[in-house]
Amino acid sequence: MGKRSGMGSNSPLKRLRPPAPGGWHRDDPHDPRQRYRPHLPKAPARRSSAPQAATSRRAGRSKQAARRPSLRESGWLTPRRGLGSGALLLLLAATLAAVVTGHTVASQEPTLLLAIPGQDAAPVTDGRFVAWLAPGDDPLHRDVYAANLADRRPVPLSTGPAKRAGLDLSRGIAVWSESELCERCPADIVGVRIETGERLVVAATEADETAPSIWRRWVAWLSNDGRRQRLMLRDLNTDGAPETLAQAEAAGNEAIGPPRVQSGLVVWLESTARSVEGQRIWDWRLLARHVAADEEPMVVAEGDDTPYLPEYAVGGEMVVYTASEALIAVDLETGQARTLASPVVGSSPPTTDGQYVFWGRVSPEQPDQIDILGFDLATTSMFNVTVNSGRNGAPQAKDGALAWQRNVGDAVEIHVARVNDVLPSAPRPDPGTSSDEWVYFPETGHYLAHGFLAFWKRHGGLETFGYPLTEEFSQWDPDSGRLRTVQYFERARLAYYPEHAGTPLEIQLGRIGVEEAATWGFLESRAFRSFLADSQDDPSCVFFPETGHRVCGAFLVYWQARGLDLGDPGVSNRESLALFGYPISEVFTDPASGLTVQYFERARFEWHPDDSDRYRVMLGRLGVTLLARHGWRGQAQPAP
Repeated sequence: MGKRSGMGSNSPLKRLRPPAPGGWHRDDPHDPRQRYRPHLPKAPARRSSAPQAATSRRAGRSKQAARRPSLRESGWLTPRRGLGSGALLLLLAATLAAVVTGHTVASQEPTLLLAIPGQDAAPVTDGRFVAWLAPGDDPLHRDVYAANLADRRPVPLSTGPAKRAGLDLSRGIAVWSESELCERCPADIVGVRIETGERLVVAATEADETAPSIWRRWVAWLSNDGRRQRLMLRDLNTDGAPETLAQAEAAGNEAIGPPRVQSGLVVWLESTARSVEGQRIWDWRLLARHVAADEEPMVVAEGDDTPYLPEYAVGGEMVVYTASEALIAVDLETGQARTLASPVVGSSPPTTDGQYVFWGRVSPEQPDQIDILGFDLATTSMFNVTVNSGRNGAPQAKDGALAWQRNVGDAVEIHVARVNDVLPSAPRPDPGTSSDEWVYFPETGHYLAHGFLAFWKRHGGLETFGYPLTEEFSQWDPDSGRLRTVQYFERARLAYYPEHAGTPLEIQLGRIGVEEAATWGFLESRAFRSFLADSQDDPSCVFFPETGHRVCGAFLVYWQARGLDLGDPGVSNRESLALFGYPISEVFTDPASGLTVQYFERARFEWHPDDSDRYRVMLGRLGVTLLARHGWRGQAQPAP
């Protein structure tokens, strides 16, 4: 990396590769680089209209649910699955031990729940439980398992010969589509209350019921009877018929995309296909409606003449979707849309809980791997969740937790973590080793590397900046209108400026003094008002007409004695300005701490009269304050 701080292999500012276009289907669901192929829904195979056939099928399912086989009886932990039962049990035991002891060794990822044979577990979480799909004997056979995140012990929810897909989870209720073992057999929507084992039948008709999504008591899904495709919505607390939100002719060019339900909203896609010069193109609309309101849906976004359909998710009042190779977020309260990343490469749809957005991309460092990135909508910050760690995919965020999967050979790992534990502020495990290119600080659990490390050492180190409070990540810079690589410290924020590469301005300090003063509402107070130059006749002070404030006494001595090394003799004023910036206030008493303080653009000076001479003037811990305002106070925990 040389002198470029923050631009190593984990930097989210590396140029991203072109994305896999959006859609609802892929030719190979296990190949994250496979191009998506939009398709119209197929008509299901007709069910027998004989009551005996329907009764027999329901009875068969009841028998399967009545006795749940053990993990070994279900064939999950057998050598013929590709991984020996001993290896899987040891892996699970190691993971459980890490939770019990609260200690994680460097080689054991704290997010790892367990590994199972296969290539697609489609894990989902509701913040309390995690559920996933496990392969069975037949290529179409999938079983459903779940674990309470408090003890992480897998329990079967539905096993035995059946085709299961479209798993979702909310408040301890898991739902999925389930059918007999054939490609075109029509499916029902079923579910289980995990704590009690009670089996639920959400939708069981002659139609093919698929793609369920659940939020609290509300379930939405797609229903196709061979004539029409319908978007259905049901309240599990009532026995009434489900509501039809939208419909399209099954044999026509219109299609309805799978619903997403979250935070009282249901979001879906309506599209129309046509052929232009032999190529199928799409006109589409992304729609949203409140689940409990009888209202016309609102149009979130729309596109014309597009070769691919968007992927989408909803959380809070935020809808995120992919279009034109960009990841876009729309605030339904304000109608404001903004691009979060472009271009994007994803192995699965984006996911959001309303504040954080997560998605996959092909690693710029290792094209055969898939990274997972995150974006904090509140702080306009992008960060790494897991990079260069394998083929990660299928992220799903809900109720403060994030689940995803990672393909490792013939197995798939299920990972789950609190969202707080994947933020840049979350402490990292002690690596147990050292390097010339980075330093690990066990005091805060963070790394300092490359250009930022060199800058930190050269300009005062721990005394000036304090310990690192985050890893490197990207934060929006309103002055330049771009994302910048930054890292927070107790008393500073360092930022990388590639446009000044090779100069002393390549790394600069953020204006956190201004930001922190604004946080407390100080900018309009008397101490922050500008003074007239002719009133500043105190010889022990220096007046700065740029801001209309003066610096005096011990604060002036401290300011003049320190600065960034720009090559000037001694410490020049421009070097002090580069480190601290101009004063933006006069001296005043901080109402919270009772200390005498003065704010500068990039710092707050504090007077500590009871300390030794060396520490009577100290820099305030503004980095701590700003991170607390962001809610970024991660704790080192192995998993939810």
